[in-house]
Amino acid sequence: MFPLSEILLRRRLADRVARLSRTEREERHRATIVEFGAMRARRDLYDELGRRVRDRRRPLPDSALRALEAFLAEDPPSRDYGSNARARNERIARVLADLDGAS
Repeated sequence: MFPLSEILLRRRLADRVARLSRTEREERHRATIVEFGAMRARRDLYDELGRRVRDRRRPLPDSALRALEAFLAEDPPSRDYGSNARARNERIARVLADLDGAS
Protein backbone atom coordinates (compact mmCIF):
# COMPACT_ATOMS: atom_id res chain seq x y z
CA MET A 1 0.00 0.00 0.00
CA PHE A 2 1.32 3.40 -0.96
CA PRO A 3 0.89 6.45 1.24
CA LEU A 4 -1.62 8.96 -0.04
CA SER A 5 1.04 11.68 -0.08
CA GLU A 6 3.15 9.70 -2.59
CA ILE A 7 0.15 8.98 -4.80
CA LEU A 8 -0.78 12.66 -4.80
CA LEU A 9 2.83 13.69 -5.50
CA ARG A 10 3.04 11.34 -8.46
CA ARG A 11 -0.30 12.54 -9.82
CA ARG A 12 0.70 16.20 -9.40
CA LEU A 13 4.02 15.65 -11.17
CA ALA A 14 2.43 13.69 -14.01
CA ASP A 15 -0.18 16.44 -14.45
CA ARG A 16 2.55 19.09 -14.55
CA VAL A 17 4.46 17.10 -17.19
CA ALA A 18 1.31 16.78 -19.31
CA ARG A 19 0.53 20.47 -18.92
CA LEU A 20 4.08 21.46 -19.92
CA SER A 21 3.93 19.17 -22.95
CA ARG A 22 0.62 20.69 -24.00
CA THR A 23 1.86 24.25 -23.42
CA GLU A 24 4.97 23.69 -25.52
CA ARG A 25 3.03 22.02 -28.30
CA GLU A 26 0.06 24.41 -28.46
CA GLU A 27 1.35 27.80 -27.35
CA ARG A 28 5.10 28.19 -27.41
CA HIS A 29 5.68 26.79 -30.87
CA ARG A 30 3.16 29.08 -32.54
CA ALA A 31 5.63 31.96 -32.57
CA THR A 32 8.77 30.18 -33.71
CA ILE A 33 10.24 27.75 -36.16
CA VAL A 34 9.07 24.21 -35.56
CA GLU A 35 11.11 21.09 -36.18
CA PHE A 36 8.54 18.35 -36.27
CA GLY A 37 11.08 15.60 -35.58
CA ALA A 38 12.28 17.36 -32.45
CA MET A 39 8.70 18.04 -31.35
CA ARG A 40 7.74 14.41 -31.87
CA ALA A 41 10.78 13.27 -29.89
CA ARG A 42 9.90 15.77 -27.16
CA ARG A 43 6.30 14.56 -27.02
CA ASP A 44 7.53 10.98 -26.70
CA LEU A 45 9.94 12.00 -23.92
CA TYR A 46 7.17 13.81 -22.04
CA ASP A 47 4.85 10.82 -22.46
CA GLU A 48 7.51 8.49 -21.06
CA LEU A 49 8.25 10.91 -18.24
CA GLY A 50 4.58 11.01 -17.28
CA ARG A 51 4.32 7.20 -17.37
CA ARG A 52 7.50 6.84 -15.32
CA VAL A 53 6.31 9.25 -12.64
CA ARG A 54 2.91 7.54 -12.36
CA ASP A 55 4.40 4.03 -12.10
CA ARG A 56 4.16 3.29 -8.37
CA ARG A 57 6.19 0.11 -8.77
CA ARG A 58 9.28 2.23 -9.35
CA PRO A 59 10.88 4.45 -6.73
CA LEU A 60 11.26 8.21 -7.09
CA PRO A 61 14.84 9.02 -6.03
CA ASP A 62 15.12 12.34 -4.16
CA SER A 63 17.80 13.71 -6.47
CA ALA A 64 15.68 12.86 -9.52
CA LEU A 65 12.65 14.53 -7.95
CA ARG A 66 14.68 17.68 -7.37
CA ALA A 67 15.86 17.66 -10.99
CA LEU A 68 12.32 17.10 -12.26
CA GLU A 69 10.86 19.84 -10.03
CA ALA A 70 13.55 22.28 -11.21
CA PHE A 71 12.86 21.42 -14.84
CA LEU A 72 9.10 21.81 -14.43
CA ALA A 73 9.53 25.17 -12.69
CA GLU A 74 11.27 26.72 -15.70
CA ASP A 75 9.43 28.53 -18.45
CA PRO A 76 9.62 26.69 -21.77
CA PRO A 77 11.98 28.40 -24.21
CA SER A 78 10.46 30.83 -26.68
CA ARG A 79 12.96 29.71 -29.34
CA ASP A 80 13.14 25.98 -29.42
CA TYR A 81 14.74 24.62 -32.55
CA GLY A 82 18.10 23.32 -33.71
CA SER A 83 20.65 22.87 -30.96
CA ASN A 84 18.32 24.40 -28.36
CA ALA A 85 15.66 21.78 -29.07
CA ARG A 86 18.21 18.96 -28.99
CA ALA A 87 19.65 20.24 -25.70
CA ARG A 88 16.19 20.41 -24.12
CA ASN A 89 15.37 16.89 -25.30
CA GLU A 90 18.68 15.67 -23.88
CA ARG A 91 17.85 17.31 -20.56
CA ILE A 92 14.48 15.56 -20.41
CA ALA A 93 16.26 12.28 -21.22
CA ARG A 94 18.68 12.96 -18.31
CA VAL A 95 15.74 13.49 -15.96
CA LEU A 96 14.35 10.14 -17.13
CA ALA A 97 17.73 8.51 -16.55
CA ASP A 98 17.86 10.07 -13.06
CA LEU A 99 14.43 8.64 -12.31
CA ASP A 100 15.74 5.23 -13.36
CA GLY A 101 18.79 5.68 -11.13
CA ALA A 102 21.20 5.70 -14.08
CA SER A 103 23.01 8.88 -13.17
